[in-house]
Amino acid sequence: MKIKTEFLSLLKEDENVLYIYEYGESVYKLDNPNIKFIVVTTDKYTPPDEYYLKDSYEYKFYTIEKWFKMVLNNSIEFWECSCLSKPFIYKQDVVIPIVPDYIALRKEILKICSDTFEKTSFVDMKDIWNCIRIIMFGIQIIKFGRIIDYSEANQYYSSIVLNSDEKNSMTNGNIIYNNLLNEFKNITSCI
Repeated sequence: MKIKTEFLSLLKEDENVLYIYEYGESVYKLDNPNIKFIVVTTDKYTPPDEYYLKDSYEYKFYTIEKWFKMVLNNSIEFWECSCLSKPFIYKQDVVIPIVPDYIALRKEILKICSDTFEKTSFVDMKDIWNCIRIIMFGIQIIKFGRIIDYSEANQYYSSIVLNSDEKNSMTNGNIIYNNLLNEFKNITSCI
């Protein structure tokens, strides 16, 4: 555990690291989560890779320029980070105000879902669950102006991802996915 926290501490102290957010399964409150961080840096910081793994903590690095593009495009990753409570924010030099662009958000979420199903002939059940989670986040953002419940999609995790009956899992996943996607399209159609 010491090595894991040492790298995180070094990032927090680095003046070229502007933002560090805990991200993913631990925020969603899944059992036995992989701990992940999004790190936003100046152009002077050079991480070893865009997606860096250090002793079971995963670090995803963005430059501030890329991060601002994500902000302007209403990236779901930006929304997830900007709505976090303090325990999940490890460093945040300046709070970036959210300027909702629901058209951009709708386009972002529909693209993520479409890309998931187009990327391969086999869709992993966790990919379907992730699409369900992202759609649910989108619905929360439209209804409440922010993500208020990161664990809302967990109710479907067991029946979709952990279900040993693959056919039943796929059927459940597709029904839930299609119902939520239709709801999301309906509430965003008048935007």
